[in-house]
Amino acid sequence: MWGRRTAATSAEPLRGRSRTEWIETMLIHLEKLGKSFGEKVVLHDVTASVEREDRIGIVGQNGAGKTTLLKILTGEYQDYDGEFSVTHGVTLGYLEQNAKLDPTLDIYGEMRATFAPVLDAMAQMQVLERKMAAQPDNTDLLAQHDALQNIVDAADGYNMDVNIKKVLSGMGFAQDTWEKNIAVLSGGELTRLRLAKPAARKPRTTKKAAAEPAVTVQPAAEKAEEPKTEPAAKAEAAEKPAKASRKTTARKKAAPKAEAAAPAEKPKRTRKAPAKKAD
Repeated sequence: MWGRRTAATSAEPLRGRSRTEWIETMLIHLEKLGKSFGEKVVLHDVTASVEREDRIGIVGQNGAGKTTLLKILTGEYQDYDGEFSVTHGVTLGYLEQNAKLDPTLDIYGEMRATFAPVLDAMAQMQVLERKMAAQPDNTDLLAQHDALQNIVDAADGYNMDVNIKKVLSGMGFAQDTWEKNIAVLSGGELTRLRLAKPAARKPRTTKKAAAEPAVTVQPAAEKAEEPKTEPAAKAEAAEKPAKASRKTTARKKAAPKAEAAAPAEKPKRTRKAPAKKAD
């Protein structure tokens, strides 16, 4: 059962508003989500939405699909029916029911462990940078460095410590407790630390980001290119003007080639009458 604080029903997400007004408040929208494990159908035609300031509880018996639904939203399950949309800039965090913490670490170390892929990428980048200094013309090294840079940028890795400190302070952990070992934390402190970890992974949503069109997530088996809606196309054009300009230039350059490649019309053959012999 999908219970929301507001009185609106999920079957009518617009609720008398224009689509633009809905987009400005909508964070997540589910459309006919379904999931089966073998012959057992766990979720079927789940349609719902989450809007700004909503407080929603998912209630159901064991095996009703509550955890399955959350794992679809967080990307852990890729094989499912239907689709869901997440507004640009929104980060989905998932706190497992029995999330484990490393008892050998302190509070700050556990928070940094959340960024393990980012820290690993940064370490590999340093190694590559030394190799690139010795081989400046090696394009393979540059490509590897760019891929690692994308991992760091996607997680806002260079602001990792700033975000960790903000979240810990917001969760009520005073700075003098950050070196406190996890093994001696109370139950309430452990719960707050588990909540702090997903909150620190990426910056929170801004109003500007929430007003942008949503990204539709489809199951991996059914991801096919579909025509983009007008708002999505405009947003993409605004975000990547340089890329669009290059494509336009490429098309202009390709036009003469296409004309040149077209077969020219064969000239019509005309027969001349044979000249009369002089008497």
